[in-house]
Amino acid sequence: MHDNSLSDVALSLIKTGKSNPDHVNNNNDTALIIACNNSLSDVALSLIKTGKSNPDNVNNNNDTALTLSLKNKLLDVVLLLITTVKK
Repeated sequence: MHDNSLSDVALSLIKTGKSNPDHVNNNNDTALIIACNNSLSDVALSLIKTGKSNPDNVNNNNDTALTLSLKNKLLDVVLLLITTVKK
């Protein structure tokens, strides 16, 4: 699947509000971690902005959304992650 198609599907699911953004796979990756790992900034930003995705989740490789965003130079995501306070 092409990244744009993946982004479109993910964004559609986020908009419905019926998906669980903190569901994890067998590596403890959440949707936010997967988005950051695959440089899908639009998806990561949407997940963060919903306030329903926990940016502090850590996968089995000790990666977080922030560490992967830094690694992949997703500066807009990094900025939002460090300025967003979870309530």
